Amino acid sequence: MNPTHDQRLRFAEAFAYLGNQKNAHALEAWLSPQAELSLPAAFSMGNITGSGTIAAFIQAAIDSSDIRSLAEPALLDGEPVCLIWKMGAIPTRLFIDRFLEVDSDGRILKFEMVDDRDQVDRAQPVREDNLNPLTFDSLYCIREVSSAYSKEGGLTILYGNLSPEGAVVKTAGVDPEMLVHEGPAVIFESQEEACDGILGKIEDKKVKPGDVVVIRYEGPRGGPGMQEMLAPTSYIKGMGLGKSVALITDGRFSGGTAGACIGHVSPEAAEGGPIGLIRNGDMISIDIPNKKLEVKVSDAELASRRAEWTPPAARMNFGWLGRYQKMVTNAARGAILQLD
Repeated sequence: MNPTHDQRLRFAEAFAYLGNQKNAHALEAWLSPQAELSLPAAFSMGNITGSGTIAAFIQAAIDSSDIRSLAEPALLDGEPVCLIWKMGAIPTRLFIDRFLEVDSDGRILKFEMVDDRDQVDRAQPVREDNLNPLTFDSLYCIREVSSAYSKEGGLTILYGNLSPEGAVVKTAGVDPEMLVHEGPAVIFESQEEACDGILGKIEDKKVKPGDVVVIRYEGPRGGPGMQEMLAPTSYIKGMGLGKSVALITDGRFSGGTAGACIGHVSPEAAEGGPIGLIRNGDMISIDIPNKKLEVKVSDAELASRRAEWTPPAARMNFGWLGRYQKMVTNAARGAILQLD
C-alpha cells in the first residue's frame, strides 16, 4: 500500500474512535473557532509568530487606547520563508499527520500553548506516552518558550522625540547588530525618490553604510493611503546594506520585510509630525531594546523648524482619495476615518 495513503487511512481509523456522541461533541467544541477567538489572543498570536507590523496597525484601529504592550515571546522566525508552512493550521496538521503526530482525538501533539489569563476551557492534554518524537528540529521552526527567538515578541513599539505617538518595528527581523544604531538621516519625500536614492541614481543622496534612510509623506494622509515600502527595503538588502542601514518611515511595510525597518511613525509628516521636520544629516538614534527613537536635535530647534513648516500641497484633492486624505487619522490611531 502507498505509505502516504496508509498513514492517512490510519489517521481516519483513529478518528473512528470518536464514534460515540459524547466524544464527537467534545471534539466539535474544541475545534470551534469561537471557543478560542478573542482580540487579545489574536494580537498575542501575531506577536508570538513574528507577524508583520500590520498587527499593531489593526490593533490601533480596533482599540482607541494606546497600543498595548506586546510582551509575548517570539516562538517563530519568519525567515527563511520555506519554513513558514510548518506553522500554518492546515499545512501543519497535514505535515504532522504524515509523521503520525496526531492523537486519536485529532489533537496536534506538542503544539499547545496554555495562557493562564485565558478562561477558555481547553481540551485536556494527551498522555505523555502518546507523544511521538518530532521528525524535524523544533529549534528551527516553532520553539518552546524556554528557547524563544526573543523574550518580548516579534514587534516593538518605539517612542521618542521622533515618534511621540509611537512607531513600530518587526524586531524578529532585525539583525542583532542593528538593534542599536545611530547614523545621519538621508531624507526622501516619497517611496519613488527613495528607490532612486538607494540605487545610487541621485548624486547628492546616495545611501552608504551607517546611514538612516527616512521616507516621509507616505503615511495614511500623506500618501494618501499608506502604500507598502516593500521596494526600498528590498533594494537596501539587494545593495548589501541590510546590516548597516536603517529605514524609518511614516508609511508601512510588507509582512515579508526584514531588517531595521521602522514604520508607522506618528504623527506623520503630512500632519506636522517631527519626521517632517528633520533634515539631511541630522543624527538619528535607534535603540530597540530600550524602545527609543530619537533625533539628536534640541526641542528649541524642532520648535523653530515647526514654526517654519508649511503643509505640502495635497497629492489628491478630489474623489474618494481626496476625501480620505482629509478624514483619515494617523497610523497610531489606526488610519480610520473621522469627521472631526
